[in-house]
Amino acid sequence: MADFRLKVFISVAKNKSFTKAANELHITQPAISKHIRELESAYNIRLIDRSGQNTILTNAGEIFLSHAEKIIDSYNELQFEMNRINNNFVGKLSIGASTTIGQYVIPSLLAQFMKTYPDLKVELINGNSREIEKALLEQRIDIGMVEGIHKEQAIKYTPFLDDEIVLVTRSNSIFGDIESIDISKLLVMPIVLREFGSGSLEVINDCLSKKGISLDNMDILLHLGNSESIKNFLRKSDCVAFISVRAIINELKSGALKIIDIEDLTIERSFKFCTLHGAVNPNVDIFQRFTLSHNKKL
Repeated sequence: MADFRLKVFISVAKNKSFTKAANELHITQPAISKHIRELESAYNIRLIDRSGQNTILTNAGEIFLSHAEKIIDSYNELQFEMNRINNNFVGKLSIGASTTIGQYVIPSLLAQFMKTYPDLKVELINGNSREIEKALLEQRIDIGMVEGIHKEQAIKYTPFLDDEIVLVTRSNSIFGDIESIDISKLLVMPIVLREFGSGSLEVINDCLSKKGISLDNMDILLHLGNSESIKNFLRKSDCVAFISVRAIINELKSGALKIIDIEDLTIERSFKFCTLHGAVNPNVDIFQRFTLSHNKKL
């Protein structure tokens, strides 16, 4: 029902490219150009400046984009409400979750979701944040759940849960008696970090950089691919690690691991949904709504 030309315009605006929009929407570049020309003809105004190699919205184009996004959102709301009335949530939902979310946040949520919507076939794919964003852009998944610093213009990011990354060590390590440190001490403590491409590592790097601390100057023992690997390494090593507090709840309760506070540094972040701009999928909508209504239990 929603005018496909609006989706085309939104895709061109977000990607700043006719070619990228064509790839995203699986249509030809001439078809993209045709849809844009039809919109400009219908309103008798130039929406996109194609001069040079850049694709830039005109003032009218900026206004058009704002209204186009509202129209698509309203259509999504209409489709959701009609499906809710008919209890018509069937088919398949493919979810991509970054490592921390996939291990410590989403499993219990999915159990509840699948009980509530038994006719939906749910598929979960795990990877680091960059891998999940890539899967979404390639339309191998319907929705992503990621952490980190987000930059893809074709993707819409919506926060759904707050998280904190803390410095930890095993309780009986050589650092086990330390309650807090000055941030400069991070330069001389052997540390384990997540792998490159990890959203956690991006957030850590960004926060430390703002305090004048470079990862290049730290004593990094190695990079590991997930929090479980890091925890297992910590249990046998005299070192520290940055890790989500959600990943160490049981270890803190048992006393196996402890948090070392860092003076004047708190590493906070938001877990975010990521969806393609203009994409319409009622099953994605119901999953987002369900998650937001249950996030206090996560």
